Amino acid sequence: MILKAPYIVTMEGPVLKDHAIWVEGEKIVRIAPQKEFSKNGEIVDFPNTILLPGLINCHCHSELSQLPESLPYPGSFVLWIDQLTRLKLQMSPTDTEAGIKTGIQKLLEGGTTTVADHMSIGTDLKPLLDSPLEGIIYIEILGVEKQRAENFYQQALKIQKTKDDKFKIIPTPHAPYSLLPEIFAAVASTDQPLSIHIAESAEEFLLFQENAGPLFEFLQLKGKTPPANKETPVHYLERLGLFPDRCMVIHGNYLEDADMTIVSRRKASVVHCPGSHAYFEQDRFPLGFFLDAEINVALGTDSLASNETLSMLRQMQMALKNYSELTPESVLKMATVHGAKALLRENEIGTLKAGKLANIIGVPFRNAGRSAYDNILLSEIACFSMIRGIVARGIC
Repeated sequence: MILKAPYIVTMEGPVLKDHAIWVEGEKIVRIAPQKEFSKNGEIVDFPNTILLPGLINCHCHSELSQLPESLPYPGSFVLWIDQLTRLKLQMSPTDTEAGIKTGIQKLLEGGTTTVADHMSIGTDLKPLLDSPLEGIIYIEILGVEKQRAENFYQQALKIQKTKDDKFKIIPTPHAPYSLLPEIFAAVASTDQPLSIHIAESAEEFLLFQENAGPLFEFLQLKGKTPPANKETPVHYLERLGLFPDRCMVIHGNYLEDADMTIVSRRKASVVHCPGSHAYFEQDRFPLGFFLDAEINVALGTDSLASNETLSMLRQMQMALKNYSELTPESVLKMATVHGAKALLRENEIGTLKAGKLANIIGVPFRNAGRSAYDNILLSEIACFSMIRGIVARGIC
Protein backbone atom coordinates (compact mmCIF):
# COMPACT_ATOMS: atom_id res chain seq x y z
CA MET A 1 0.00 0.00 0.00
CA ILE A 2 1.24 3.48 -0.88
CA LEU A 3 -0.01 6.46 1.16
CA LYS A 4 0.26 9.82 -0.64
CA ALA A 5 -0.13 13.16 1.12
CA PRO A 6 0.80 16.80 0.55
CA TYR A 7 2.65 16.85 3.90
CA ILE A 8 4.41 14.09 5.83
CA VAL A 9 5.92 14.79 9.25
CA THR A 10 8.41 11.99 9.94
CA MET A 11 10.07 13.39 13.10
CA GLU A 12 13.31 12.31 11.40
CA GLY A 13 13.99 15.60 9.61
CA PRO A 14 12.20 18.43 7.82
CA VAL A 15 8.55 18.21 6.82
CA LEU A 16 8.24 16.39 3.49
CA LYS A 17 6.02 17.88 0.80
CA ASP A 18 4.27 15.76 -1.85
CA HIS A 19 5.82 12.52 -0.64
CA ALA A 20 4.44 9.02 -0.19
CA ILE A 21 4.89 6.16 2.27
CA TRP A 22 5.20 2.62 0.98
CA VAL A 23 3.83 0.14 3.52
CA GLU A 24 4.21 -3.60 3.21
CA GLY A 25 3.03 -5.95 5.94
CA GLU A 26 3.55 -4.33 9.33
CA LYS A 27 6.37 -2.03 8.29
CA ILE A 28 7.35 1.02 6.30
CA VAL A 29 9.42 0.06 3.28
CA ARG A 30 10.22 3.48 1.84
CA ILE A 31 9.37 7.18 2.02
CA ALA A 32 10.08 9.18 -1.14
CA PRO A 33 8.65 11.83 -3.48
CA GLN A 34 5.36 10.75 -5.02
CA LYS A 35 6.76 10.88 -8.56
CA GLU A 36 9.19 8.06 -7.70
CA PHE A 37 6.36 5.59 -7.17
CA SER A 38 4.68 3.82 -10.05
CA LYS A 39 0.91 3.71 -10.37
CA ASN A 40 0.89 -0.02 -9.79
CA GLY A 41 -0.41 -1.42 -6.53
CA GLU A 42 -2.85 -0.02 -3.98
CA ILE A 43 -2.51 3.76 -3.75
CA VAL A 44 -4.39 5.81 -1.15
CA ASP A 45 -4.42 9.55 -1.72
CA PHE A 46 -4.90 11.91 1.24
CA PRO A 47 -5.59 15.43 -0.10
CA ASN A 48 -5.33 18.28 2.43
CA THR A 49 -3.93 15.89 5.02
CA ILE A 50 -0.80 15.65 7.14
CA LEU A 51 0.53 12.15 7.80
CA LEU A 52 2.61 11.73 10.96
CA PRO A 53 3.76 9.05 13.40
CA GLY A 54 1.04 7.46 15.49
CA LEU A 55 0.86 9.04 18.94
CA ILE A 56 2.18 7.13 21.95
CA ASN A 57 0.02 7.35 25.06
CA CYS A 58 2.39 6.42 27.87
CA HIS A 59 -0.22 6.27 30.61
CA CYS A 60 -3.86 5.26 30.49
CA HIS A 61 -6.49 3.39 32.50
CA SER A 62 -9.01 2.42 29.83
CA GLU A 63 -10.96 0.27 32.28
CA LEU A 64 -12.16 3.51 33.93
CA SER A 65 -13.73 4.88 30.76
CA GLN A 66 -17.35 4.26 31.72
CA LEU A 67 -17.94 4.69 35.47
CA PRO A 68 -21.47 4.29 36.89
CA GLU A 69 -21.59 8.02 37.63
CA SER A 70 -19.48 11.12 37.12
CA LEU A 71 -16.60 11.77 39.49
CA PRO A 72 -16.01 15.50 40.01
CA TYR A 73 -12.82 16.22 41.95
CA PRO A 74 -13.74 16.16 45.65
CA GLY A 75 -10.85 18.45 46.65
CA SER A 76 -8.63 15.68 48.03
CA PHE A 77 -6.64 12.92 46.33
CA VAL A 78 -7.53 10.49 49.13
CA LEU A 79 -11.25 11.28 48.87
CA TRP A 80 -10.96 10.73 45.12
CA ILE A 81 -9.38 7.28 45.70
CA ASP A 82 -12.15 6.44 48.15
CA GLN A 83 -14.90 7.49 45.73
CA LEU A 84 -13.26 5.77 42.76
CA THR A 85 -12.96 2.53 44.74
CA ARG A 86 -16.67 2.73 45.60
CA LEU A 87 -17.62 3.23 41.95
CA LYS A 88 -15.40 0.38 40.74
CA LEU A 89 -17.07 -1.99 43.20
CA GLN A 90 -20.40 -1.17 41.57
CA MET A 91 -19.17 -2.28 38.15
CA SER A 92 -19.79 -5.75 36.79
CA PRO A 93 -17.32 -7.43 34.39
CA THR A 94 -19.73 -6.50 31.58
CA ASP A 95 -19.64 -2.85 32.66
CA THR A 96 -15.85 -2.88 32.72
CA GLU A 97 -15.68 -4.51 29.28
CA ALA A 98 -18.00 -1.85 27.88
CA GLY A 99 -15.82 0.83 29.45
CA ILE A 100 -12.65 -0.57 27.88
CA LYS A 101 -14.31 -0.66 24.47
CA THR A 102 -15.39 2.96 24.92
CA GLY A 103 -11.84 3.85 25.90
CA ILE A 104 -10.37 2.10 22.88
CA GLN A 105 -12.60 4.08 20.53
CA LYS A 106 -11.70 7.38 22.20
CA LEU A 107 -7.99 6.54 22.10
CA LEU A 108 -8.12 5.80 18.38
CA GLU A 109 -10.10 8.98 17.67
CA GLY A 110 -7.50 11.03 19.55
CA GLY A 111 -4.53 9.71 17.56
CA THR A 112 -3.18 6.99 19.85
CA THR A 113 -1.69 3.99 18.09
CA THR A 114 0.48 2.71 20.97
CA VAL A 115 -0.78 2.70 24.56
CA ALA A 116 0.66 1.84 27.96
CA ASP A 117 -2.55 0.81 29.68
CA HIS A 118 -2.82 -0.02 33.39
CA MET A 119 -5.24 -2.82 34.30
CA SER A 120 -6.42 -4.18 37.63
CA ILE A 121 -6.10 -7.81 38.65
CA GLY A 122 -9.22 -9.65 37.46
CA THR A 123 -9.95 -7.37 34.50
CA ASP A 124 -10.53 -9.22 31.23
CA LEU A 125 -7.80 -8.13 28.80
CA LYS A 126 -9.57 -9.51 25.72
CA PRO A 127 -11.22 -6.24 24.56
CA LEU A 128 -7.83 -4.53 24.47
CA LEU A 129 -6.01 -7.51 22.96
CA ASP A 130 -8.67 -7.71 20.23
CA SER A 131 -8.48 -3.99 19.47
CA PRO A 132 -6.40 -2.39 16.70
CA LEU A 133 -4.12 -0.78 19.32
CA GLU A 134 -0.69 -2.08 20.31
CA GLY A 135 1.64 -1.44 23.22
CA ILE A 136 2.00 -2.59 26.82
CA ILE A 137 -0.61 -3.78 29.31
CA TYR A 138 0.59 -3.11 32.84
CA ILE A 139 -0.99 -5.29 35.52
CA GLU A 140 -1.01 -3.17 38.66
CA ILE A 141 0.28 -4.83 41.81
CA LEU A 142 -0.72 -3.26 45.11
CA GLY A 143 -1.30 -4.32 48.69
CA VAL A 144 -0.10 -3.25 52.12
CA GLU A 145 -0.98 -6.66 53.60
CA LYS A 146 1.60 -9.29 52.66
CA GLN A 147 -0.61 -12.22 51.70
CA ARG A 148 -2.92 -10.02 49.62
CA ALA A 149 0.02 -8.40 47.80
CA GLU A 150 1.68 -11.76 47.16
CA ASN A 151 -1.57 -13.20 45.79
CA PHE A 152 -1.93 -10.25 43.41
CA TYR A 153 1.63 -10.73 42.19
CA GLN A 154 1.17 -14.46 41.57
CA GLN A 155 -2.05 -13.79 39.66
CA ALA A 156 -0.24 -11.18 37.56
CA LEU A 157 2.53 -13.64 36.71
CA LYS A 158 -0.10 -16.06 35.38
CA ILE A 159 -1.72 -13.30 33.31
CA GLN A 160 1.71 -12.38 31.93
CA LYS A 161 1.89 -15.78 30.22
CA THR A 162 -0.89 -14.70 27.83
CA LYS A 163 0.56 -14.76 24.33
CA ASP A 164 -0.10 -11.76 22.09
CA ASP A 165 1.71 -10.35 19.07
CA LYS A 166 0.81 -6.69 19.67
CA PHE A 167 0.94 -6.27 23.46
CA LYS A 168 3.51 -7.02 26.10
CA ILE A 169 1.94 -7.84 29.47
CA ILE A 170 4.04 -6.63 32.39
CA PRO A 171 3.26 -6.71 36.14
CA THR A 172 4.22 -3.36 37.70
CA PRO A 173 4.11 -1.82 41.18
CA HIS A 174 1.24 0.64 41.47
CA ALA A 175 3.02 3.17 43.71
CA PRO A 176 5.62 3.35 46.49
CA TYR A 177 2.92 3.84 49.13
CA SER A 178 0.53 1.11 47.96
CA LEU A 179 2.81 -1.94 47.82
CA LEU A 180 4.96 -3.55 50.51
CA PRO A 181 8.71 -3.11 49.88
CA GLU A 182 9.41 -6.85 49.78
CA ILE A 183 6.76 -7.45 47.10
CA PHE A 184 7.81 -4.26 45.30
CA ALA A 185 11.33 -5.67 45.08
CA ALA A 186 10.09 -8.90 43.52
CA VAL A 187 7.92 -7.12 40.94
CA ALA A 188 10.70 -4.67 40.06
CA SER A 189 13.30 -7.39 39.44
CA THR A 190 12.85 -7.34 35.67
CA ASP A 191 14.51 -5.86 32.62
CA GLN A 192 11.14 -4.76 31.27
CA PRO A 193 10.18 -1.04 31.41
CA LEU A 194 8.01 -0.56 34.51
CA SER A 195 5.33 2.10 34.97
CA ILE A 196 4.97 3.44 38.53
CA HIS A 197 2.87 6.27 39.96
CA ILE A 198 5.47 8.34 41.84
CA ALA A 199 5.17 11.77 43.51
CA GLU A 200 1.68 12.19 42.10
CA SER A 201 0.03 14.22 44.86
CA ALA A 202 0.79 16.62 47.70
CA GLU A 203 -0.74 14.03 50.06
CA GLU A 204 1.82 11.44 48.91
CA PHE A 205 4.66 13.90 49.44
CA LEU A 206 3.39 14.66 52.96
CA LEU A 207 3.10 10.95 53.74
CA PHE A 208 6.76 10.28 53.00
CA GLN A 209 8.14 13.54 54.36
CA GLU A 210 6.26 13.72 57.66
CA ASN A 211 4.39 10.44 58.17
CA ALA A 212 1.27 12.55 58.33
CA GLY A 213 -1.67 13.79 56.31
CA PRO A 214 -4.76 12.25 54.69
CA LEU A 215 -2.91 9.51 52.79
CA PHE A 216 -0.98 8.49 55.92
CA GLU A 217 -4.25 8.23 57.85
CA PHE A 218 -5.90 6.32 54.99
CA LEU A 219 -3.11 3.71 54.99
CA GLN A 220 -3.09 3.52 58.79
CA LEU A 221 -6.68 2.33 58.65
CA LYS A 222 -5.48 -0.54 56.43
CA GLY A 223 -2.84 -1.40 59.01
CA LYS A 224 0.37 -0.53 57.17
CA THR A 225 2.23 2.59 56.06
CA PRO A 226 5.55 2.74 54.14
CA PRO A 227 8.70 2.70 56.32
CA ALA A 228 9.49 6.27 55.28
CA ASN A 229 12.13 8.38 57.00
CA LYS A 230 11.41 12.07 56.34
CA GLU A 231 12.20 11.69 52.65
CA THR A 232 10.60 12.00 49.24
CA PRO A 233 8.97 9.03 47.47
CA VAL A 234 11.88 8.95 45.02
CA HIS A 235 14.47 8.91 47.82
CA TYR A 236 12.48 6.21 49.63
CA LEU A 237 12.67 3.92 46.59
CA GLU A 238 16.33 4.69 45.98
CA ARG A 239 17.29 4.11 49.63
CA LEU A 240 15.67 0.69 49.60
CA GLY A 241 17.16 -0.21 46.23
CA LEU A 242 13.71 -0.29 44.63
CA PHE A 243 14.02 2.40 41.97
CA PRO A 244 14.14 0.49 38.66
CA ASP A 245 16.42 1.59 35.85
CA ARG A 246 14.65 3.08 32.80
CA CYS A 247 11.23 2.97 34.43
CA MET A 248 8.44 5.43 33.76
CA VAL A 249 7.77 7.86 36.60
CA ILE A 250 4.06 8.47 36.16
CA HIS A 251 3.14 12.08 37.04
CA GLY A 252 6.29 13.11 38.98
CA ASN A 253 4.55 16.31 40.09
CA TYR A 254 6.38 16.79 43.39
CA LEU A 255 10.12 16.25 42.99
CA GLU A 256 13.06 17.97 44.65
CA ASP A 257 16.46 18.65 43.07
CA ALA A 258 17.94 15.49 44.58
CA ASP A 259 15.06 13.50 43.11
CA MET A 260 15.83 14.87 39.67
CA THR A 261 19.39 13.61 40.05
CA ILE A 262 18.15 10.10 40.90
CA VAL A 263 15.65 10.06 38.04
CA SER A 264 18.38 11.18 35.65
CA ARG A 265 20.92 8.67 36.94
CA ARG A 266 18.40 5.86 36.60
CA LYS A 267 17.66 6.98 33.02
CA ALA A 268 13.97 7.06 33.91
CA SER A 269 11.32 8.85 31.87
CA VAL A 270 8.63 11.08 33.36
CA VAL A 271 5.09 10.83 31.98
CA HIS A 272 3.02 13.99 32.21
CA CYS A 273 -0.77 13.81 31.86
CA PRO A 274 -1.93 17.42 31.28
CA GLY A 275 -5.68 16.83 31.59
CA SER A 276 -5.36 14.78 34.76
CA HIS A 277 -2.91 17.31 36.19
CA ALA A 278 -5.50 20.06 35.76
CA TYR A 279 -8.31 17.91 37.19
CA PHE A 280 -6.41 17.34 40.44
CA GLU A 281 -5.45 21.02 40.69
CA GLN A 282 -1.80 20.04 41.16
CA ASP A 283 1.04 22.50 41.59
CA ARG A 284 2.65 23.51 38.31
CA PHE A 285 4.39 20.57 36.64
CA PRO A 286 8.18 21.24 36.72
CA LEU A 287 8.69 20.74 32.99
CA GLY A 288 11.49 23.29 32.72
CA PHE A 289 13.54 21.51 35.40
CA PHE A 290 13.16 18.17 33.60
CA LEU A 291 14.22 19.74 30.32
CA ASP A 292 17.24 21.40 31.98
CA ALA A 293 18.22 18.03 33.48
CA GLU A 294 17.76 16.36 30.05
CA ILE A 295 15.20 13.96 31.50
CA ASN A 296 12.92 12.35 28.93
CA VAL A 297 9.34 13.61 29.29
CA ALA A 298 6.52 11.80 27.50
CA LEU A 299 2.76 12.33 27.55
CA GLY A 300 -0.26 10.33 28.65
CA THR A 301 -3.96 10.79 29.16
CA ASP A 302 -4.53 8.98 32.47
CA SER A 303 -8.21 7.96 32.70
CA LEU A 304 -11.65 9.44 32.16
CA ALA A 305 -12.01 9.29 35.95
CA SER A 306 -9.57 12.22 36.06
CA ASN A 307 -9.60 13.67 32.55
CA GLU A 308 -12.28 14.95 30.21
CA THR A 309 -10.75 13.26 27.17
CA LEU A 310 -8.51 10.41 26.01
CA SER A 311 -7.35 12.38 22.98
CA MET A 312 -3.57 12.60 22.79
CA LEU A 313 -3.99 15.45 20.31
CA ARG A 314 -5.85 17.32 23.06
CA GLN A 315 -3.13 16.55 25.62
CA MET A 316 -0.59 18.15 23.29
CA GLN A 317 -2.77 21.24 22.98
CA MET A 318 -3.02 21.56 26.77
CA ALA A 319 0.72 21.11 27.22
CA LEU A 320 1.49 23.72 24.56
CA LYS A 321 -0.87 26.21 26.20
CA ASN A 322 0.52 25.64 29.69
CA TYR A 323 4.26 25.73 29.08
CA SER A 324 6.07 28.51 27.27
CA GLU A 325 9.10 26.22 26.94
CA LEU A 326 7.27 24.19 24.29
CA THR A 327 6.72 24.66 20.57
CA PRO A 328 4.31 22.68 18.38
CA GLU A 329 7.26 20.60 17.17
CA SER A 330 8.65 19.90 20.64
CA VAL A 331 5.28 18.92 22.10
CA LEU A 332 4.72 16.53 19.17
CA LYS A 333 8.13 15.07 19.94
CA MET A 334 6.93 14.36 23.50
CA ALA A 335 3.99 12.39 22.09
CA THR A 336 6.10 10.41 19.60
CA VAL A 337 9.89 10.25 19.96
CA HIS A 338 9.90 10.65 23.75
CA GLY A 339 7.09 8.14 24.14
CA ALA A 340 9.02 5.56 22.13
CA LYS A 341 12.07 6.15 24.31
CA ALA A 342 10.00 5.79 27.50
CA LEU A 343 8.72 2.39 26.31
CA LEU A 344 12.23 1.34 25.18
CA ARG A 345 10.98 1.02 21.61
CA GLU A 346 12.94 3.69 19.77
CA ASN A 347 13.83 1.22 17.00
CA GLU A 348 10.19 0.35 16.27
CA ILE A 349 7.96 3.39 16.73
CA GLY A 350 7.99 7.15 17.32
CA THR A 351 9.13 8.26 13.87
CA LEU A 352 8.28 7.39 10.27
CA LYS A 353 11.25 5.62 8.76
CA ALA A 354 11.94 2.62 6.55
CA GLY A 355 12.09 -0.49 8.72
CA LYS A 356 9.89 0.85 11.50
CA LEU A 357 6.32 -0.22 12.21
CA ALA A 358 3.70 1.42 10.01
CA ASN A 359 1.99 3.26 12.87
CA ILE A 360 0.68 6.32 11.06
CA ILE A 361 -2.11 8.83 11.64
CA GLY A 362 -3.54 11.64 9.53
CA VAL A 363 -4.98 15.02 10.50
CA PRO A 364 -6.51 17.68 8.24
CA PHE A 365 -4.34 20.50 6.88
CA ARG A 366 -6.75 23.37 7.58
CA ASN A 367 -4.73 26.56 7.55
CA ALA A 368 -2.40 27.20 4.60
CA GLY A 369 -0.94 30.20 6.38
CA ARG A 370 0.46 28.10 9.21
CA SER A 371 3.07 25.35 9.44
CA ALA A 372 2.37 21.62 9.35
CA TYR A 373 3.16 21.41 13.07
CA ASP A 374 0.70 24.23 13.82
CA ASN A 375 -1.96 22.44 11.80
CA ILE A 376 -1.43 19.20 13.72
CA LEU A 377 -2.13 21.08 16.95
CA LEU A 378 -5.42 22.41 15.53
CA SER A 379 -7.01 18.94 15.61
CA GLU A 380 -8.41 16.87 18.48
CA ILE A 381 -9.43 13.92 16.29
CA ALA A 382 -7.34 11.90 13.86
CA CYS A 383 -9.05 11.39 10.51
CA PHE A 384 -6.87 8.39 9.64
CA SER A 385 -5.08 5.74 11.64
CA MET A 386 -2.91 2.79 10.63
CA ILE A 387 -1.41 0.43 13.20
CA ARG A 388 1.15 -2.18 12.18
CA GLY A 389 0.14 -1.71 8.58
CA ILE A 390 -3.58 -2.25 9.18
CA VAL A 391 -6.04 0.61 8.74
CA ALA A 392 -7.82 1.18 12.04
CA ARG A 393 -9.56 4.42 11.18
CA GLY A 394 -9.99 5.73 7.65
CA ILE A 395 -12.27 8.73 7.25
CA CYS A 396 -10.00 11.42 5.72
